[in-house]
Amino acid sequence: MGIDFTVAEPLPGTDRVHLSSGRVTLRRFTRADLDKRAVWPPYDEIVFRHLDLNLRTPERRDAWFEREWAARSPFWFAIDDEHGELIGTITLREVSRWRRTSRLGTHLHPKRLGRGYGTEALALFLDYYFNMLGYRLLKLDVAAFNKRAIRCYRKLGFQFKFVFWRTNMTGIEWLEDIRFAHVRDAVEKRRGVERIKHHEMHLDVKTYREMGKGDRQEAD
Repeated sequence: MGIDFTVAEPLPGTDRVHLSSGRVTLRRFTRADLDKRAVWPPYDEIVFRHLDLNLRTPERRDAWFEREWAARSPFWFAIDDEHGELIGTITLREVSRWRRTSRLGTHLHPKRLGRGYGTEALALFLDYYFNMLGYRLLKLDVAAFNKRAIRCYRKLGFQFKFVFWRTNMTGIEWLEDIRFAHVRDAVEKRRGVERIKHHEMHLDVKTYREMGKGDRQEAD
């Protein structure tokens, strides 16, 4: 059997993409967006503080953008709300255009969590990913303590695959710090190294298309 080279053709990224549901819009993330992202307030929840960017000078932001764009291009989406304000990002990594698979990354403004924006943006993105680009599988990993995100992913059709442990790279000993007491059931220490429990979740095109559209667009 010969190889079907149609599945290996280059696919469009975010350069000319502009998707909108009315409440949220997906478009290409730009260097100007990084300036907006850099002044977001810190996360209220201590377990997410490592996501805060500490890029206080234009030079540091230039270097960060160049490095991250090289890693994430061409799939780096900005999420705008109904007023045109940047409220998050969606990225893909581990992209296999031949296998039609990739790994999802999402990041939402600290003050927009729990208001349905993430679910709506991802629902919009999934339609583009599966129906317009023709991808077959989307993977993601999420910290086991991040119940809010897990609920969102499950509503969108993602299914649990397995548990794995990732080294704690925050520079803080979670098992020793009282501020992390509420997530200690998702932390362990082995050979002196703390590890955080994560879930691997997948959504394939068959499952996506079998789900009702209304179910996918429920608010989180």
